[in-house]
Amino acid sequence: MRRPSLLLLCLIPLAAAQARAPKLDDPRPNGHLSPRERCLCEAPERHPSWCEQPHEVRAFLQRYDDCEHWRGEEAPQGDRQRSKEIVQGANRACKGNDRRLTELRRRYQNVPAVAAVLSKLEFVHGP
Repeated sequence: MRRPSLLLLCLIPLAAAQARAPKLDDPRPNGHLSPRERCLCEAPERHPSWCEQPHEVRAFLQRYDDCEHWRGEEAPQGDRQRSKEIVQGANRACKGNDRRLTELRRRYQNVPAVAAVLSKLEFVHGP
């Protein structure tokens, strides 16, 4: 009878640790691409190590690049509709990126491949 209770005591801390772990949008273990997916993955030119990054880092890099795109976009003079679209796109893609970059840098500070990619990114300070 002692063995089942001992097993239960061992599983409780494991379950608690899993409950505290940040939930990823990606169902893959640790958010990394499988070896097959990595073979098929095409990294963007700007991020050559894209395919080796965890899902949450890949998602952030995509959002960061979208932010950079919108911030560099200029509307033709007098085109209010396009100006509005650019402002909305920048707000959507850039809002919260500084905070998220800080979180990711802290989370992956001991993972050199991820830390190197994140260290190259600059803070935007809003759209």
